[in-house]
Amino acid sequence: MTAYGNVDLSIDDITKGIAGKLGPDGSPPVGRVGWLPDVSTNLSYIGVRGFQTLDGLPFKLIYQLETQMDVAATSGTGETNSTDSNVVKGALTSRNSFIGLASAEWGAIMIGKTDAPYKVSTARMNPFFGMISDYQSIMGNTGGDNRVEFGTRLDHSIWYESPKRGGFVLDVLYSPGKNRADNSDNIAAGESDCTGGNVPGSGGITPVTCSDGSFSDAVSGSLSYSRDSLYITAAYERHMRVNRSEATSPASTVPATRIPRCCKVGMWRTKTPQRSRRNISSRLRQPLAVFSRRCIATSRRTWNSSNSSGGTYRGSREAAC
Repeated sequence: MTAYGNVDLSIDDITKGIAGKLGPDGSPPVGRVGWLPDVSTNLSYIGVRGFQTLDGLPFKLIYQLETQMDVAATSGTGETNSTDSNVVKGALTSRNSFIGLASAEWGAIMIGKTDAPYKVSTARMNPFFGMISDYQSIMGNTGGDNRVEFGTRLDHSIWYESPKRGGFVLDVLYSPGKNRADNSDNIAAGESDCTGGNVPGSGGITPVTCSDGSFSDAVSGSLSYSRDSLYITAAYERHMRVNRSEATSPASTVPATRIPRCCKVGMWRTKTPQRSRRNISSRLRQPLAVFSRRCIATSRRTWNSSNSSGGTYRGSREAAC
């Protein structure tokens, strides 16, 4: 058994970029809209993983239990002005956790919850992974708000990871929706939130249901090739019976369910130990008529305490749409 973890805290200075701006009616924004200091827990977690040999069998039992750590804040449900969630992310096994069977020759098959292959395929190309400028702010966000429906963690899943052969690795995942409703407007069995990151009522319709992006089954997969300093990947994910009947959508153009799908390709090439090149192209197949579009521009200045050199000053700007 191996214990592992990561602690990443940062002191941030954040603005929404709307200080001095006026709304359509000529009124200024309300509240503290300038720069605001902040102490953030970025990607911090602790876990245990290990394996157990099985006498006489060509494979071994593997397991992992991983939990998010809220170092700068107190763990609890996510209820803010922009999010509302019943999930306690600091609870035990809130992150990638599973049991499975693994073989050096045949690969590994696991059950539990994990980051989908679609997300993992280009994670190494995300320079601000786990921070406010994470590229998921603009990639895989079909709802137009503060949640990511593609490139996320999928609960109650079964997945397979192949061994590396000729430089190629195949990852495939299936997640049964566990939703009794034929239009996915129920909370899945055993879950705290609607699937897709929305909560009952966020669709703005009555009766209160999961009508703002909830889905049933999901499939995700990636095929990657790596050799020396070169890494190339292609990934695909599909959500079944997505409910997009929220009040912000034109009722005449929105059926009860849709099947959004997303694909992307990426390439990473390391030139020197200090320099690398990343290219990602993503395409989302989702009718724009079924959701509203919102864009928020955010600037960030960060002193990141996770670097061994004592910290690095970073500047970034993102547009979340």
